Amino acid sequence: MMAERRWISPREAAEYLGCHLQTVYGWIDSGKLVAARIGRRFVRIDFQALKGDLTAQAEGKKAR
Repeated sequence: MMAERRWISPREAAEYLGCHLQTVYGWIDSGKLVAARIGRRFVRIDFQALKGDLTAQAEGKKAR
């Protein structure tokens, strides 16, 4: 059985990554960070994908 996805806000992503909120939005705009827009206002980031990208970077592999 597949685990349920966990979606986090850009603010939560910034806190997790230890960077500024605007940095997270910049990464979303540039395509470096994959996010889903829900309606006009809400943006959510797949936490597992975020962790996967970080792991790939730490291992020297190219992230998505």
